[in-house]
Amino acid sequence: MAKKTPTSSAHSKRAARNLSHIPDSKIDFSDIPELSDEQLRRMRRVGRPATDWPGCEWPSVSRHVYRLEDLVERITPRNVHHEFDSGEPVGREAL
Repeated sequence: MAKKTPTSSAHSKRAARNLSHIPDSKIDFSDIPELSDEQLRRMRRVGRPATDWPGCEWPSVSRHVYRLEDLVERITPRNVHHEFDSGEPVGREAL
């Protein structure tokens, strides 16, 4: 019977802590054959391309800052709802 592999997160964290990074200079890549130009052409790039590629521009990400006054102005009779009862407070809601 095969030994059951532990899957607890505590075990995984311990195992990850024991791993150390091996730099590329210590890895022997000599047994991996070179790829031909045709093989390289057929391959797909995975991941986000480098930003220094010509024509590659990424949209800037900015967070909109909401002001209470602006949000209150957008309340209309159509998007407001009536008060509703969700029951007794439970757990820390009772504090």
